[in-house]
Formats: sequence, structure tokens, C-alpha cells
Amino acid sequence: MNSLLNLISIFFIGFLMTLSGYMVALFSDWMRRIIVLPIIIMLLFDTAIVLMYYFIGTTKIQLTTGIMLGVILKIIVFILYNKYLTRDDE
Repeated sequence: MNSLLNLISIFFIGFLMTLSGYMVALFSDWMRRIIVLPIIIMLLFDTAIVLMYYFIGTTKIQLTTGIMLGVILKIIVFILYNKYLTRDDE
């Protein structure tokens, strides 16, 4: 049971980081002029997610694996978002 909870926390970290990346992609598509603001928002979201899991007591290997999974999934989401959902009305 403990190993299942360890695995679930890794996927939750990755899912939350991917969700924050998708929300920032939607926000940056809405706000095209200022590129720095969505990047700062994404960094703040990711920092809050990592700190939340750090304070509840997850191990370092769970955090690093979850962060790696989140970054890989975030890259996939950004590629798919730019391919299919970007507005080209300029």
C-alpha cells in the first residue's frame, strides 16, 4: 500500500505541473503582448506545487521524479497546444 501511495504522489505532482503549464499556455494565448508575465506565473505555480509536496513530507526521489514527469508532460502539452489550439488571427 505504501508503494502505491508513493507512485500516486509522483503522478499528482506531474499532473499538477502539466495543468499549470496548460493554464499558462491558455493565459499567454490570451495575452500576447507581455511574454514575461505568463512565465513568472508558471514559475510561481510550479514553486507552490513543489513546496506543497515538500511540506507534506514526500521524499526527494518522489519530488525529483514528479518534477521530471511534469516537465516531460508539460513539453508534450506545449507542443500539442501550439500545433492544434493556437489562435492565428493576427
